[in-house]
Amino acid sequence: MRRLPPLIAAAVFVCAVFGSIAGAASHCVEEVGRWPYGPATTVTRDGDLVFFGTGSVLQVLRVTPPDGLQMLSELVLDEGAREIAIRDRLLFIAVGSHGVQVVDVADPAAPRTLSTTRTLGPAFSIALAGDVAWVSTVWSGIQAFDVSDPTDPGRIGPVFPSSEGFGLTVAGGVLWATSDLGLHAIDIADPTRPRVLSTAASSQAFAVEVVGHLAYTAADWAGLDIFDVGDPTQPVFLGRFTHGENQTNDVAVDGQTAYIISYDSLWVVDVSDPEHPRQLARHEDLGYSQGHSLALDGAWLAVAAGVRGLNVLDVTDPTEPITVHTRAVAGSPRALALEGEVVFLASLESGGGGFRSIDISNPSSPTLVGGPIGPSELRSEKIVVIDGYAYVGDFDGGLHTFDVRNPHNPVFGRSIDEPSRHTWDLAASGGYLLAAGGHDGLFVFRRDSPLNPIEAGRLDYGSEVRGVAAGDGIAYIVGVGLGLTLVDLTDPSEPMVIHQHSDFGAFKVAVSDSIAYVAAAHSGLIIIDVSNPFAPVELARVEGRWVSDVAVAGDRAVILATEADVRRHRARFLDVSNPAHPVERGFHLDTQSWGLAVGDHSAALPHWADAFHLIDLDRVFETGPAERVRHPAAVD
Repeated sequence: MRRLPPLIAAAVFVCAVFGSIAGAASHCVEEVGRWPYGPATTVTRDGDLVFFGTGSVLQVLRVTPPDGLQMLSELVLDEGAREIAIRDRLLFIAVGSHGVQVVDVADPAAPRTLSTTRTLGPAFSIALAGDVAWVSTVWSGIQAFDVSDPTDPGRIGPVFPSSEGFGLTVAGGVLWATSDLGLHAIDIADPTRPRVLSTAASSQAFAVEVVGHLAYTAADWAGLDIFDVGDPTQPVFLGRFTHGENQTNDVAVDGQTAYIISYDSLWVVDVSDPEHPRQLARHEDLGYSQGHSLALDGAWLAVAAGVRGLNVLDVTDPTEPITVHTRAVAGSPRALALEGEVVFLASLESGGGGFRSIDISNPSSPTLVGGPIGPSELRSEKIVVIDGYAYVGDFDGGLHTFDVRNPHNPVFGRSIDEPSRHTWDLAASGGYLLAAGGHDGLFVFRRDSPLNPIEAGRLDYGSEVRGVAAGDGIAYIVGVGLGLTLVDLTDPSEPMVIHQHSDFGAFKVAVSDSIAYVAAAHSGLIIIDVSNPFAPVELARVEGRWVSDVAVAGDRAVILATEADVRRHRARFLDVSNPAHPVERGFHLDTQSWGLAVGDHSAALPHWADAFHLIDLDRVFETGPAERVRHPAAVD
């Protein structure tokens, strides 16, 4: 029945609430469109019906053994689903910054939205108790809503303060809540005045299930914690099962068997002796899925397995869970490229390829036109398109090539994992392709045969190369402790260092009109005049908590920066017509920290749930007051 880990779950905020953070020099930018598909994040079951969220899309399926999963319908949600609660064919969905979305599925083939109600803070978890929906929000406490009229829910009473809230369930007239502090029992007899009965301090927990007098928590890295909650005022810790790998995101219990999901496995645990839980099985077919959510119904277990999609397992024999049905999803977006009216997307997912082309000629309704093709697990931060050929850098799989001259029919070329398996960034330089190869250095490839680039030269720099850009026979590389390093490519077979500017660490670099823009992590955005490659001159700095990516088109620059809390990311739009005095013209709060793509008129921003959001750059730079970024703290 859930669940996004908090590192992702808190990433989305609305302009109305957080716009003031940016100060007078900037305004909140709304997207003009989005491609809403993404990883499987939450799932619930009702008999033979399965409801699950993939990105910002609700999919309704019917389990039809032995044939598999029958797709009945889809509904685009206001935002990515964190958790789904169901009652009487009504779905109550926690949809982040948009709050709670109520969907009528009386006709599973035609779901329809009845209402969307804002919460104070992003809605993360939801539980029902009669006509009251209890909603856990990140940072903003637990809130109660009267849902007796699902078309018009209303908040009941004040916000109940809590620490970082993650999971909720109702059992025995008590609201059980998990947080970074452990397990809380809350008396909700009077929903206008909830009161804490107890707090069982333990490991941070993301989810809770209560069966009889026992509570089971998905306790992050600790694994599975078990409590005796027969007396809710005095919970007693009984035992713990620790698997020792990755965080535990959800738990489901059937009798004396508990199921927990981690980032890469399903664990089956015998809890007949709650003081000494023991492993019955480990199901590893999920791979590194970033599994989020479980829904158990008799002998069937549905798993929202992140990039691995939806998995349905037969657990008749809990010692041998068997995957019987799977449904692939679009996966987790990793990198974007924008070419005219086409976005090329590389994603990390299960089976069927991870490279797509999406038509954005109608930005309000992007349409998949090609793919998925190629390798399925593209752990990429960069796609570069040159003369109708796309190159995907994979930091765990080398370099992948695609023929995209016809975006409606892209063709996979080949994968190259030698000489460097780790490719962090790519850039084009004439007839050559430059690759930032991490600890393996900078690589220069000839593109005589576009689908089969051949190594022409290499610079072993002795430090991790993370970003690369090119211009006028020079490569510009950045990385851990590299500063901005300029490399002469006059002889591509023997790249030669010309100059190193400073010794800051950086992730990405973009170069336009002899100006280098460096995404320099905690040093912000550093703007450097490189017209004299032997003596670069720093022009300006734009502070950011953690600037991880930058792209430039003409006099427009876009950076991705982490906010005060490391779980929030912001795209910031800068007027760099005078690079010595950059001007922030807008910001967008809904991004990931990598994968940015910018064109002449549009930007494609990576998103944790949706594959990407589209921004009309002309609109951003034609509206709002223009003020210099003189005091960076005022805009961050």
